[in-house]
Amino acid sequence: MGKNKFKLLLNISLALACSALFILLLLGVISAYVSELLTILLSALVGLIAVYLANAILHETGHLIAGLLSGLEFYSIKFLFVVVTKENGELKLSFSKSLGELGFTTLIPKTDKGVFKKYVISACGGLGASLVLILIQVIICLASKSLIVYTAIGITFPLTVYFFMVNMLPAFENNDGYLAYKYISGGEDSVIIGNYFKAVAQLYSGVEPSQLDSTLLVRYSGVGGYSANIRYLRYLAYVKNDEERALKELREISDLSEISNINDEIFEELFFSAILMDDKRFIKANEDQALAVFENPCRPQTYRIHASYRIWSGEKDWAKLILKSGISYCEKYPVKGISKSESKYMQILLNNL
Repeated sequence: MGKNKFKLLLNISLALACSALFILLLLGVISAYVSELLTILLSALVGLIAVYLANAILHETGHLIAGLLSGLEFYSIKFLFVVVTKENGELKLSFSKSLGELGFTTLIPKTDKGVFKKYVISACGGLGASLVLILIQVIICLASKSLIVYTAIGITFPLTVYFFMVNMLPAFENNDGYLAYKYISGGEDSVIIGNYFKAVAQLYSGVEPSQLDSTLLVRYSGVGGYSANIRYLRYLAYVKNDEERALKELREISDLSEISNINDEIFEELFFSAILMDDKRFIKANEDQALAVFENPCRPQTYRIHASYRIWSGEKDWAKLILKSGISYCEKYPVKGISKSESKYMQILLNNL
């Protein structure tokens, strides 16, 4: 059984088990209070929605508090579709598609010293917050004498258990539990992840990919997990000045079924490589997906790739506008090293038009 199939099967199994437990608890309440059926069903529905929101807020807040205490800096936090970002010392509110996830928290390292440990602490903060919510719900389930409270908050604890397990089990890879497990267990994977976070810290401080400490990018294992992240950084280090070496690195992580946490970034660069090689077949086959990505750029690379696509398709005036927007976007993008590198690349493209 492949890795992705196993993760899908595990996810479905957890969802079914937690759903079955909730249904059993709900049927137990209904059988005991048949005359209150409408109240029970409404309470359960409202409770599921409330607990879903509580999971999103508490889990991400746990990440944030633990991360700040460990020495990381706040950049953004997302609860479902609500995003709060800190730009130039000011908090800004925006909205984004949820895509099924509870949210995310972006924290910036001040230094590369102990940065892996700091992200692990932040990860454990999210798990700890979810565990506290489970305990509160279980206590209510066992002790509450209020039918509405028991139904809305008590018996809905399986939903929180599901979210906790998905975030905690290392088998899902790249989640909170995976990060903590790899840090505690040590070994080659721990070194690779530690090197990656150190490299990320350098990028945040303003070091361009091509100027990263080379010792951080020489160790990787296979094509998935954080090894893919390392090879992606190697690709970015080469892409502006050595396309042949860059494309060689990209080919090693071109199987998107093996990659999860940087899947979007790799797809974009595969599309970019197809433009460089004038691979009309690949471009036409993936054009719709790429255009959907271009509609909502969230990193400088997207502007560079979108502009390159417009240049390839003969829309040079449109490409100029994209490049100017991309260069402007780089001024506020928090990963300063990426911003510097991509801004220079886009300026070169703009000068050549």
